[in-house]
Amino acid sequence: MYQFGNLQSEEYACPEVSIVIYNPLDDYEGDTQGETVNAIVDTGAEMTVVPQSTINALRRRSINEFETYPIIMENADGSRRECEAYRLCVRLIESEESESNGQENLQINFIEREIEIVSLPDKEYALIGRDFLDLYKVVFNFKNRLWGFCDETNCQIS
Repeated sequence: MYQFGNLQSEEYACPEVSIVIYNPLDDYEGDTQGETVNAIVDTGAEMTVVPQSTINALRRRSINEFETYPIIMENADGSRRECEAYRLCVRLIESEESESNGQENLQINFIEREIEIVSLPDKEYALIGRDFLDLYKVVFNFKNRLWGFCDETNCQIS
């Protein structure tokens, strides 16, 4: 279960999550290695986008080079720009309250995919796009400001 937050707007809450980006050529075996960045869930975004600063930090810590290639991206306003694309893995992290220190990050390892990611220099947070979301059944409960992933047996977001 994930919550809504105010990364994008102080006035309106939207679905958010923390994600770990890592190089699939580096063997992390499900631990927390990689670069963590906060993200909004953007059902209108075709691709997942991360800040260039996250890519730069990952490049410094990665053992292996990762695949990079240029693409032309069309923005919501119709303008186009050339961006760098990367073949990387995205893992979602769920935060839960903990009695000891307030918040604790839990790795949700089954919600993890290798996808093509675009980087933008002017972004402060990431966008989880349809390239990731379309792989799952996703449910949003705007009334209670919760969202989550469902399987065929459990699809309850209260």
